[in-house]
Amino acid sequence: QTNFDLQLATADGKIHLLTIGTAGLYSEGPTLPKLDWPRYDGSYTSNRNSPLDQINTANVQQLALKWMFPIADAPRLESTPAVVDGVMYVTAANAVYALDAVSGRQLWVYRRPTTPGLLGEAAGGANRGVAVEGERLFMLTDNAHLLALNKNTGKLLWDTAMTDWPKSQYSATGAPLVIGDLVFAGVAGGEEGARGFLGAYQASTGEEAWRFWTIPKP
Repeated sequence: QTNFDLQLATADGKIHLLTIGTAGLYSEGPTLPKLDWPRYDGSYTSNRNSPLDQINTANVQQLALKWMFPIADAPRLESTPAVVDGVMYVTAANAVYALDAVSGRQLWVYRRPTTPGLLGEAAGGANRGVAVEGERLFMLTDNAHLLALNKNTGKLLWDTAMTDWPKSQYSATGAPLVIGDLVFAGVAGGEEGARGFLGAYQASTGEEAWRFWTIPKP
């Protein structure tokens, strides 16, 4: 039987999930079908479909619980997990957990306190997930900050305030989308009178590249 262990390679600073073989030797990664799911919709087609066929109509009834990871203080868990190189990234309000997708073991966690005084979806703790591109992971906070983290360590790389909250009732609950060197993210709060927009931000720095207002001025 094969066991799995986590090794953090100090030379390159990346997470390497290694298989322990019967001879006690390590090899890179479990020998399982590999297909990354680095964004909310899976791929740029946004069809949320996986071509993997190991689960099918003949064996789906055999599915059983393999592991469970409890997430504290998450009364409204709406995250779509992202999976890259065997690591699963799951969000709650203002928090992201990196888990070994094979065992469910926590590799790292980044979190900050939730924001008091919010209204709507964000006040209930809604967050739909992250986007992973290269060595960076991107997520939105409840008060509309766009964050970039190192996907291997959870270290904060930059923090961009998308709005002038609390001056205006903006919030955020969605998952960002990365295309090239731009991170696209929108805001919530329309039901609270906020004027909606979609923004594009430089993936390397968080600097705003452009903003499109979805609601015109009076």
